[in-house]
Amino acid sequence: MDSDLIAGILMKPGRRALAMVVDCRVVKTLDALPEREATIRFAPCVSRVRLLEGGKAIVSPGSTVRLKLEAGAGQLLEIQGHDVATLADRAAIYRRASF
Repeated sequence: MDSDLIAGILMKPGRRALAMVVDCRVVKTLDALPEREATIRFAPCVSRVRLLEGGKAIVSPGSTVRLKLEAGAGQLLEIQGHDVATLADRAAIYRRASF
């Protein structure tokens, strides 16, 4: 994933998993940075990604989704699949640094 993007996995028991992807590019002038297209690849356990946008939902089969993001903006995604909860497991988030 691009270093200008940050993603967080949001989990709540009994609810579907959500991912928030944010474009961290910022400048002091309005509209100085163009909209960008980003490809997000989730773990293979993700079988479907749903973009939550206003009143409509756009479904992308598989674990890869393409987004258009404005600088400083984000996109909320619903992720579905087998064992998706493992994406928020401590072992998946933290790993030892190797020197």
